[in-house]
Amino acid sequence: MSNTYSPREICDAANKIKDYCHGTKCEQCLFYAKNEHTCYLTNHVFPSSWPHFSEQRWTAADITLAKALIMMGYVTATKTIRPDGHTAITVIKINDDGSTPYVDEITRDSFQALKYGEAIRLEDIAEEESSAND
Repeated sequence: MSNTYSPREICDAANKIKDYCHGTKCEQCLFYAKNEHTCYLTNHVFPSSWPHFSEQRWTAADITLAKALIMMGYVTATKTIRPDGHTAITVIKINDDGSTPYVDEITRDSFQALKYGEAIRLEDIAEEESSAND
């Protein structure tokens, strides 16, 4: 048995503990310290009050880049394969008239978590930073 767990497995375990705590009365819980009225797992804060744990998809560099692109008017990023077989990350800006998209290609090592053919709103990437701080 390995002692190494993926971030996803750790997040899932923490969320299961949180859900268990939320659905069980403290007095019936195995982790409840009756004398101190605390949780043995945390020594103070009950797991039911934990935030939802999720693995961050985007790096700090991705979040910063997304914010910069938003400031320049871009709204989405897409990962595709060019006809020459190389990866392309394209960002799309809607022109002032609102109908004509403007497409630019950015460095291929940007947004590594983006899947081929996936288009994502840059706001969704930028918002991950604030959800991680909740």
